[in-house]
Amino acid sequence: MIIKLLMMCKNESDMLDPWIKYHGSLFGYRNLYIFDNGSTEAAAKKSLIEAESLGVHVDRSHPEHSDFIAKGDILAAHIKKLDIEDPADFYIPIDCDELLGVEDASGATHFDADSIELELAPFLNYPGALMISAAYNNMAGYPKRFSRIASNGKTFFARNACVFLDNGFHAGHGVQSDARQATRIVYVHFHYKPYDALVMHSRQKLSMFTDDFSESGLREYMAKGLTNFHVAQHLLTTKEKYYANFDNMPYIELPSLRLAFDRAKAEMPFSSAYT
Repeated sequence: MIIKLLMMCKNESDMLDPWIKYHGSLFGYRNLYIFDNGSTEAAAKKSLIEAESLGVHVDRSHPEHSDFIAKGDILAAHIKKLDIEDPADFYIPIDCDELLGVEDASGATHFDADSIELELAPFLNYPGALMISAAYNNMAGYPKRFSRIASNGKTFFARNACVFLDNGFHAGHGVQSDARQATRIVYVHFHYKPYDALVMHSRQKLSMFTDDFSESGLREYMAKGLTNFHVAQHLLTTKEKYYANFDNMPYIELPSLRLAFDRAKAEMPFSSAYT
């Protein structure tokens, strides 16, 4: 079974190497397609060059912010191109802070290619949108803890099915537009960065829209509901308050994910930040 992953990112230096090595070990590096949205960080550029040497396809022709806004259209167009030139059985659009896995019928999680392929086999040539069933969010300050979020609804496609993909991958549809099929595919979402990285990335995201990072300026930006307004909240909290949000949350551990990283000879995201 051939599974191709497509991802657009900019400067995700702390996630690029784990994303590449983890998914490359599962699906083969030549089945990874990264669309660089104009990365400027030296570490990110280095990771992309190293990825190319392993066989990862890196596309640097979409460096503008407008390209990021249109990433659903860009990835959908590339899926259609691959269907003609180098087809796969499945195409999965995914973000740089997301790592694929699967749940079995008992709810246990698995992070190996055989388990993922076993789940996908019944959906070969499915004409509609396939749906990721759940996300496992990481918990800042607790590298072994994850919180399961059900009914995520992100979409992906079997061969020759992709017609439309939205920017967040939630509203994709296939050649049979009303067909949507749930699967047991899941992903681990490393959404909650260590505090220092959170502040740095938040400033980067907002700098495209505002240069006023004062408390009053950030609160006004949030009140207006402008682009990425939720990111401003990250700059209005302290490190202590940020980590305290996770102190008493229900959680599970995913030892099978750590084993997958061991097999890939890679470090799990953010591991070194808490040692």
